[in-house]
Formats: sequence, C-alpha cells, structure tokens
Amino acid sequence: MIPMSDCMKLVASRGREPNSILIGDWHIEDPQYIWLDVSWEPSEEDWNHKFGKRISYRGGEHGFPILSSSFMAEGSVVYAKFSTLLGETPAMIHDLQERRFRFEIPSQTTNIGPKLNEERKSWWRRRFGARTRDQVIDKAVYAEVDRNFVAFYFKHYGSWQSDICTFLVSQKPLADWVQHLDQAARKRHIKKELLAKIDLLMSNAWEHGFDLLSINRSYEQLLEMAKEACVKLGWKLEVTTT
Repeated sequence: MIPMSDCMKLVASRGREPNSILIGDWHIEDPQYIWLDVSWEPSEEDWNHKFGKRISYRGGEHGFPILSSSFMAEGSVVYAKFSTLLGETPAMIHDLQERRFRFEIPSQTTNIGPKLNEERKSWWRRRFGARTRDQVIDKAVYAEVDRNFVAFYFKHYGSWQSDICTFLVSQKPLADWVQHLDQAARKRHIKKELLAKIDLLMSNAWEHGFDLLSINRSYEQLLEMAKEACVKLGWKLEVTTT
C-alpha cells in the first residue's frame, strides 16, 4: 500500500489507572481496564505557521478508514452506533440492507425491516424536494457489521466528524447487542461484565482520533495495532504518557 502521507504522526497516550475514571462521559469503575487514546497531528516541522503562530492543519481524517479497522481483528463482529447527522440515514439503510447486515434505529419500537423500501422512497422524495412526515432523517443507526463496513463508513460518510460513533468489537456474536450498544453509546455506561465479553470498546473523538477501552487487550497489543496502522498509512507513531 502506498503511504498516504509522511508528515502525519499518530500520538498514542495511555490513560490513567485510578479505581474510577471519567473518559469523556464514560464512568469506568474498575482498575483492570486498559485505555488508549490515539489522535493524529502533523509532525512538528510540518505545521503551517502564520504571524509566528500555528494555524489549523487538516488531512489526518482521511486516514480514519485504515485507522479504525486496524484495531479490529479479522473476523470480528462489530456492533456500531453510526451517526448520520447530515441526512445520511436513508443511504446508510440502503448500504446495510445491500450487504445483509442486521440493524435497528433506536427509539423505533417496531421492526424496521418492512419499512426499508418506504425509507428508500422517502430519500428520493427528499432528494427531489418532496417532504413526508414519516421520513427518518438524522437518526443514529445501530448495526451488526464487520471491520470492512466500519472502514467503508469512515470513507463514504461525513457525520462522524461532527458526532461520536461507538463500536463494540467482539470475537463472538453478542446476545441483546442493541441493549448493550445503547447502554454504551447513548447512556455512556459500560459494565465490566460486557467488557469481559468483547475485545474492546472504541469511539471516535470526532475527526481527531479514537478512544480504546479494554480488559482483554493489553496495552502492548493496542500499541502494536497502532503501529500497524501507521505502517499502512505511512505515518509516524509517537507514544506519550498522561
């Protein structure tokens, strides 16, 4: 694979380890977890400067398809809360249906399967200016997918740059996955019992990077995944402690 850039770096920071911790809005109350924060930024010499000050630098967000899938083992089952803030829900439903992935839209109590064709029609009506009350616009989508679809999402959708997506990465299918995902994504709470069943909990920090939380993956394993991502992207890896 041709490196995307040789001026970007991935900064990996190990989280703190007190008996309880606040990670974003997640309250983690167990000392056994491993938390790794990874975020991209340009190397020091590649910052653009103006009037002696650093100015904004973009580009690392293009590495998210590779970066996200690098932390998901081949064959993993991924339970994802996908954000669709830009009116992308109909397209998301179409892509999931086309690949025969299971999905649900939270807050809808009925089975949405029979509504797929109508949902697709409503997309076309909105595309050409017509409006209907039953359109599903900017609804989060919960789905059971694989790492390839996660990479597809970060490549073809844009809502994640304004919102946070949540991923439960597991070696085996989870029962009651919708409830588990809702608890982690919407209520911002995850229990040790669930962490013990999965490889890791993963969420994006908008377009800046990812937070990774696990009790089954070691710090060294997560760093190795970060290194592999950097090799694929042609980025440098910088490891820091916090």
